[in-house]
Amino acid sequence: MNKTYLELSFSLSQTQQELLIAFLSQLGFEGFWEDNDILKGYVEKNIWNENSSAFLSEKFPDVKFSVAEIENQDWNKEWENSIEPILATEKIIIRPSWKEIENTNGKIVITIDPKMSFGTGHHETTRLMLQLAEKYVQQNDFVLDLGTGTGILAIAAIKLGAKKCIAVDNDEWSIENTKENVTLNNVGQQISVQLGTLESVKENNFDAILANIQSSIILPILPQMISSIKPNGKILLSGLLRDERENILSAFAKNSLNVIEEVSENEWIAFVCNL
Repeated sequence: MNKTYLELSFSLSQTQQELLIAFLSQLGFEGFWEDNDILKGYVEKNIWNENSSAFLSEKFPDVKFSVAEIENQDWNKEWENSIEPILATEKIIIRPSWKEIENTNGKIVITIDPKMSFGTGHHETTRLMLQLAEKYVQQNDFVLDLGTGTGILAIAAIKLGAKKCIAVDNDEWSIENTKENVTLNNVGQQISVQLGTLESVKENNFDAILANIQSSIILPILPQMISSIKPNGKILLSGLLRDERENILSAFAKNSLNVIEEVSENEWIAFVCNL
């Protein structure tokens, strides 16, 4: 039976888009289309109602949107056609499984089919984290990927030489997506995918913790992250905005964290820290 879909169109900054996509995904949206400051989301008509609109307006009061009913079509095919391989760092290429690439010149190739999870290599925060992981993840490291999304950072850590990685996320859809991508990259023996949060991770003594998550989540759990790493371990953080920098540095100082390196791209910043 054909389903009727609604297309919600938003005009907002790319920073707001990231937060809005995460919110709408929880409301049953099945796909998104981004083009600079325009975001379109797609949801079944029978899911969206006046209460949904009111809830959205309550959470994002400054965001205006329009709603249009559209003809049913193969959304997956439309979305797949829009994603291309990307050179995320000097050494790492990210590609979807349906796009073949040639002449990689010895680069690390990571296959990611993202579905609705965040982390394709196309966003600045992911590229910054991959750039840092490329430099700081060492041979035989034990790594925690916190808020794994698509599993891209966990997979990258293994391909960069880590011995084992715990990939954890509190979103069931992300866990399913991570497991699929782990299989696509043949790293299932080295990556343990877990549904939960940092508190639910039983392992500790990590050589490195990778977290590409917004500051409101990262900063309150810095003490737990510190207690989970080895004395000489490193914490790699992304998903942070330039205008939050002073608050972030203040939180680092309160937790006796030293900044080893800071990198940036557009309005986003990322850090490597240790004790």
